[in-house]
Amino acid sequence: MSKLSAYVLTFNEEGKIRGALESLTWADEIVVLDSHSTDHTEQICREYTDKVYQCDFAGFGKLRNQALELVTHDWVLSIDADERVTDELREEIQRELASGPRADAFFVPRKNFFLGRWIRHCGWYPDYRQPQFFNKHRLRYREDLVHEGFDVTGKVDYLRGHVLQYPFRDLGEYLRKMSRYSSLMAEQMAARGSRFLRVGRPAGAPENPGHCGGDTACPDSQPRPSQDRCMRRQRSHC
Repeated sequence: MSKLSAYVLTFNEEGKIRGALESLTWADEIVVLDSHSTDHTEQICREYTDKVYQCDFAGFGKLRNQALELVTHDWVLSIDADERVTDELREEIQRELASGPRADAFFVPRKNFFLGRWIRHCGWYPDYRQPQFFNKHRLRYREDLVHEGFDVTGKVDYLRGHVLQYPFRDLGEYLRKMSRYSSLMAEQMAARGSRFLRVGRPAGAPENPGHCGGDTACPDSQPRPSQDRCMRRQRSHC
């Protein structure tokens, strides 16, 4: 039976990392690559593994490739600090390792828990982000700052067991993460030659673009009934 290395990237994840590591205790090796956390993340990680390394953040793609250089075994499970491996996924991976994996890389479905409930639509499920169980010699991450792509040499397949993700404690954390990721994406686009236009308010235009001035709302600023129904319908699907 092939052995399994699991790796986790961390930065100030003391509130979430223990659950991720608890779900990985069955792996033959756990590797943590931390970007100089200032909270208790490193101390918590060392309760589960002595293979905790420090690395400056230079984009998620580079971090992931560095993690692949640190793991010992050929077969790798990639788990984020806010993710949890279910028993069903663990058993499925163990069966694959015991029989000889039928592919070189596997996508894993993720269930996201947000604002008190599981999100089942809106592109958040099954949320096949990137292969999370794979042979490290067959997959390489693209060195993107964020939303890193990947290249696989060989066959790709899908597992049925889930990873559970708890990405945001509240709306404030969601907004902070979106701000960070949008800044990283803008930096990445600029480095690739994308140009950005600064959009300002035309001279003489009202400060509130949905208001004509005074106490009279612009007729065109109000949602049309069909638009309002559409927005309600989209929200109900989340």
